[in-house]
Amino acid sequence: MVLAESLAISAAFLWGLAAIALRRGLVNSNTWTALAFSLPMGPPLYLVLVMLAGESLNLSTQAILFFIVSGLVALGARGISFLSIDRVGASVSTTLLGTKPFFASLIAITLLGEEMTIQIALGTMLIFIGITILHLGRERGRTFQKRHLLLPITASAGFAIFDILVRVGVLFSNSPLAGSFYSAIGGLVVFSAVVIPTRKRMIKTNSKSIKHFAVAGFAITAAIAAQFIAFSLGNVIIIAPLTSTMPFFAVILAAMFLRDLERVGQRTLFSALFIVAGAVMIVFRW
Repeated sequence: MVLAESLAISAAFLWGLAAIALRRGLVNSNTWTALAFSLPMGPPLYLVLVMLAGESLNLSTQAILFFIVSGLVALGARGISFLSIDRVGASVSTTLLGTKPFFASLIAITLLGEEMTIQIALGTMLIFIGITILHLGRERGRTFQKRHLLLPITASAGFAIFDILVRVGVLFSNSPLAGSFYSAIGGLVVFSAVVIPTRKRMIKTNSKSIKHFAVAGFAITAAIAAQFIAFSLGNVIIIAPLTSTMPFFAVILAAMFLRDLERVGQRTLFSALFIVAGAVMIVFRW
């Protein structure tokens, strides 16, 4: 297994870990508090990683622009994904978010000239099938307006655009950790200037949740750093599907650490066969 694929899968695992920590922390808090606490952790941690790796923050204007815009797009996509969970439910929302590799691959092939092989396409399809099985039927009886299905699809496209912007940014600079720093700065500035003033009353510190938000913040920081490095080493059509295996790791970790909050059934094992098979097919290409 090469480094890029290993980092992509590690990022997926870390995103899954962050989801579990957030789930535990949100029992006594809310999403806006989680964002307000975790987002500021990114820039200083990335700055430390940049210094340890010996990278420079003196990047080209084009690279900095792409990284900052990627942070804005990621923040917007995350906000829309939260709204989609509220409107159509977690099951439908997370399943449709699993379409990200299709959007990312389409853009990468069209704009970046990346090549899609039959094996990568089949692996991506298996991952999507596994994610669909994983969430199938979790919220039966829930009703919603069909137009709200555009929310998770839009968020999925937004995350795909984020992947493309990161890939272009690292091609300009070859400084992935510095890129993650600028991306985090972009998202944090907009969140502080736009979101916090409008949601200030909803942000409340809770001692029971802080430790979980801290774990989530560190996990997200590490996940994004791994994702940026992976995009500096591999193509979008390979990295995007592998990072989309996050739901698989999330439910496995939920079975271990959220037994009092989440119930994981046999469907998880069945879906794992597809997700793992898809990841293996992409990683061990011939």
